Amino acid sequence: MRKEWKNLGQSFVYAFRGIQYAIREERNFRIHICAAITVIGVGMIYGCQRMEWALLFLVIASVMALELMNTSLEKTVDLAVRQWHRGAQIAKDCGAGMVLIEAIGSVAIAVCIFGDGERWRSAWQIIEPHWMAWSIGACLWVLIMVIFVFYFPSRGKEK
Repeated sequence: MRKEWKNLGQSFVYAFRGIQYAIREERNFRIHICAAITVIGVGMIYGCQRMEWALLFLVIASVMALELMNTSLEKTVDLAVRQWHRGAQIAKDCGAGMVLIEAIGSVAIAVCIFGDGERWRSAWQIIEPHWMAWSIGACLWVLIMVIFVFYFPSRGKEK
């Protein structure tokens, strides 16, 4: 029984190592993290209900999981094929397309969830008295996202 727990624990270590790699080395994964945090913040302002949150978290998780899958596909292809090959390029392009389709679907879901003008008017009632602070906060958030996405320290791409 003790060995089974150790193996289970080790599998979590491997999983978190993969996520850590994606955060450190994959710009697109960092973009998805920023988008997810932004959507969660907007959902709080908008006053999302339980089922809306469930759908948002499902979509966030699926986009990030597919980005991890795409990264693993790209790394596997890079290991198998040392020089340019049309089949390898198709595999990598299809992996990127898989993430793009999910991302477009997630935007469509967000439009459906956040498309109620009446709820936005209610949210504005909260924001309006402090619109300057909210504007400064939004600008700072955009700056933080740009720094995180494009200037996040990485250990360098492996060849």
